[in-house]
Formats: sequence, structure tokens, C-alpha cells
Amino acid sequence: MEIRDRSDHDPVADLLLVDAYMRWALLAAEEVIGRNGLAVVLRQAGLSHLIGNYPPEQLKATTGLTFYHYASLNAGLINFLVVRRVVWRCGSGGRPCVWPSQTRVPYLGRLR
Repeated sequence: MEIRDRSDHDPVADLLLVDAYMRWALLAAEEVIGRNGLAVVLRQAGLSHLIGNYPPEQLKATTGLTFYHYASLNAGLINFLVVRRVVWRCGSGGRPCVWPSQTRVPYLGRLR
């Protein structure tokens, strides 16, 4: 599973985002996946300029962040958490590794 950019441009993606909203999203993500995990997500999402440099907690749009940046963060988090979950499933309980795309094919996950 991978989340990609849309082929057609969405004008909402160009709207400015309030700085505090992005800061709160980054802090919440850091609480769940840790500082190092968030750094990985930000690099993969093309937001490496935000590593250790969160926007200020103000209800103004002063940093130039847009809804595109916010959507990129969310897509990066989903991709990161899906991969992490699949890797965790592969190593737990002695079960064979089943990728999400394999669950649609009967008995494929049982093959060894």
C-alpha cells in the first residue's frame, strides 16, 4: 500500500495552513512514533525542513505551510505505520509473513 499525489491538482492543497495545526500534528505524531520515527516520516514525505524545527504555536499562517504539507505528513504517517505493522506481524507468534496485498488471494498467506 502506498499513498501518492493525485494526478489532477486540488486547489485546496495550495491554501495556507495555520502554524499551530501543523505543530500539534507533529507533536502528536512524535508522541506515537517517537522523535526518530518522525524524522524518518518527515524525510520520506519531503518535509525534512521540519525535523527539529516545528512551526510556532500561533493561530496564524506565517511559515508558508499549506494543506499539501499537512496531507504529505499524514500520508507519510500512514505509509510508515502500515509498514511497521506488517513488519511487526511478520515477527510475532511464529506466523508466516502476510503482506496486505496477499490477504485478497485465498491461502497465499499460508504458503511457506
